[in-house]
Amino acid sequence: MKKDELRKLEKRLIIIFAILGIITVIGVVLLIRGTKEMSPAISDTDPAETNQNQELDDQTLWLPENCNLYEQLPEFTFTSENGDVHSIREFQGKKLVVVFWASWCSDCHEEMPMIMKYQEIANQYDNVQIILIDKLDNDKETKEQAKQYLKENNITIETYYDDELAAYNLLGMHNIPTNLFIDEQGILKAWDPKQIAYESVFEAYLLNLIHGSGATTADFIINQMMDNDGGIHSVFSQDEKTTLASNVLSESQGVFLEYAVLKNDQKLFDKTLA
Repeated sequence: MKKDELRKLEKRLIIIFAILGIITVIGVVLLIRGTKEMSPAISDTDPAETNQNQELDDQTLWLPENCNLYEQLPEFTFTSENGDVHSIREFQGKKLVVVFWASWCSDCHEEMPMIMKYQEIANQYDNVQIILIDKLDNDKETKEQAKQYLKENNITIETYYDDELAAYNLLGMHNIPTNLFIDEQGILKAWDPKQIAYESVFEAYLLNLIHGSGATTADFIINQMMDNDGGIHSVFSQDEKTTLASNVLSESQGVFLEYAVLKNDQKLFDKTLA
């Protein structure tokens, strides 16, 4: 074989090995990335704070670890603007909505502009109060930054500060905003570890706090999923036509008939049976 032909063959082999090397590197990178995406881990860092690109599939991973639904919240403290220390126990006797937030938090920016509307909704019910607790780490967040944000957005709701993240850590929180719905006895009735960006969602949580989950669910079904003939449709949509075009299942009718019997609601029973 001539030298020229050997050189050409050598060049071809070098190119082939280079391409194989690149393909191998790409494959390893994709394998590592895929493994990370399949194995999300609970972290003490805020997802908002670390600017993660992927969302956790299971939202429960964001819920506070050291408190449970339908149990009394652990006692935690926070400070007022002038530095006075207050306890969550001081609010017993009221239906309380607590919103943990910070002025730098992009997710909070979706909820906070709505907070005054949520206050208007709360004012329609008796003995309900909303308070804000600022996640004050004195690094990314200071009182001055929080106060400036509230002033610029015309937010006048009572605001407290979680100095050195005492409450945040005690409750085992992972994300802001986190919304806690607490009854008169200090029992946690509902929570949401992300932004509440719609009035209807906030009011649903509030009705759950006031009336309980059973009444709230029934009210939603009757007003949003039941047609004029008493049929409960299987799909909910903001577009009423889409809801009414979906199926009415005998299973749903049976469950609601049982609910009407348990509530001794003859009118609801007759409408559902029809």
